[in-house]
Amino acid sequence: MIKVDQVTYSLINRIYNNGNMDRATLSTLRSTTSFSSSRARRVWPIILPMLDVQDLSRNGEPTYAENAIFVALRGYAIMQQANNERCANGDEELFAALASLRQITDISEGVDRRVKNLFLSTSFASMQVALIQLIKLLKSNLPAKQVNFSRLAKDLYFYQLNGHSAEKTFLKWGQQYYRASVKNNEKGDK
Repeated sequence: MIKVDQVTYSLINRIYNNGNMDRATLSTLRSTTSFSSSRARRVWPIILPMLDVQDLSRNGEPTYAENAIFVALRGYAIMQQANNERCANGDEELFAALASLRQITDISEGVDRRVKNLFLSTSFASMQVALIQLIKLLKSNLPAKQVNFSRLAKDLYFYQLNGHSAEKTFLKWGQQYYRASVKNNEKGDK
């Protein structure tokens, strides 16, 4: 079994290519909603060779690794759009970055509502939709954020393992989101 975070990191570096970005791949990732869709076939030649045989689908349903890497790369592609200055992949956890949106008065309630809806998701598909909406919201309001999409891929893989893993992933994300907000408020009070 592969380490989805390492594969995702390698793929992001390949797509970013030291600023000489693979714009076609980025565009495809932004406009494709699932790894099994016909449009996603354009990115299969980049992603599939990086996966171990046991991480490839045998029945036509994307594997946990395929899903996790695809969704993380899609999030990266959204954040990278029109960002030619630097790579949108960085060190900040996604939900800590999203917590920064809570400081923007006009959208804080909407962000909280979307995060709560994500935490109420009962399937990977619905969670993925909510997650991508949040990434788009982050991109439109704080485009300079550099999120660690490799760690996001690892979280997404872990989320799919079973219900207990999904609960643990949500708790981790909740801690990042709500705790980062408290830290930001404490800094503002000083």
